[in-house]
Amino acid sequence: YRFSEKKALEFLKNHLEWVKSKIINGFDKKSFKAGDIVSIVGIERTIVLKEAVRRFNEINDNEIVIYGNEDKIHNEIIKIAKSEFIKYSYKKALEFAKILGVNFNQITIKKMKSRLGSCSSKKNVNLNLKLAFAPLFVSDMVIAHEICHLKHMNHGKDFKNELQRLYPLTDEAEVWLKNNGKSLNLINL
Repeated sequence: YRFSEKKALEFLKNHLEWVKSKIINGFDKKSFKAGDIVSIVGIERTIVLKEAVRRFNEINDNEIVIYGNEDKIHNEIIKIAKSEFIKYSYKKALEFAKILGVNFNQITIKKMKSRLGSCSSKKNVNLNLKLAFAPLFVSDMVIAHEICHLKHMNHGKDFKNELQRLYPLTDEAEVWLKNNGKSLNLINL
């Protein structure tokens, strides 16, 4: 959108094969497979595949055991991440809301293209599923950010002061996002 049509067409012409390959093959999104180590809500576990029919997946301190075949792994990890992040974020949001003396109606975890979170005037908090794979201090900051919006529906000075008071690691989390946030976009949701 920053380029003139002429420059855009020139870029396309010079990079046509790359564009074709991305359209055909996708943009190198990360899919989980057996043997990968995945961090979900701050806990690293190894993905283990066991062939079986009609078994529930298992999660313990060190492993996530997926029953089925290789094709099933990625989607099951995404489902597990969403389930674990719903529990974690709800608990964390309650904690932050109590400190601020505010209430929220519901928390929804979903795929979001460009935002990590949002808060509606109806006091509903939306969080990006990608946060399930972020370090906890990062997801905590986003949760705190959205809970602060229940008190200040803007990004003004009062909001920033409240967020810093509520979550002192805000600056560190923002630095992590600036330096590493693109890695979350590589996860194939």
